[in-house]
Amino acid sequence: MILVDSCVWIDFLSGKDERGLGELLAEGTAAVCGTVLAEVLSGVRSSSQVKMLRKMFLALPYYEEGRDVFLRSADLFAEARSAGSKVPLSDCVIAGICLLNELPLLTNDKHFSRFKGLVLTPPERSRRK
Repeated sequence: MILVDSCVWIDFLSGKDERGLGELLAEGTAAVCGTVLAEVLSGVRSSSQVKMLRKMFLALPYYEEGRDVFLRSADLFAEARSAGSKVPLSDCVIAGICLLNELPLLTNDKHFSRFKGLVLTPPERSRRK
């Protein structure tokens, strides 16, 4: 299972699938969380596309953002801040989910590399050859 960040979904929806999301969807290995759902759906303007995306997201494995995730996210945010890095809290939540569930993250955002122990999946590892 691989948690897919919102930036990868946005590229996929705009016709760019350089990260191999289409193959992950076909294999059934793409997963989502609430933060990613909210980020992606909030940027969609077409009601028909929102409806289609909701249906697709409901069919994917979903990782909850419970108390443990939020506590870990706060720690990640504090660690980044004390290191002089500005990382959005939403990205700390996504990283927290991945770390607590031992999930790799498929993302284009380089700042995720600041999170110690977070496994980032590069494009060549997210696709079958």
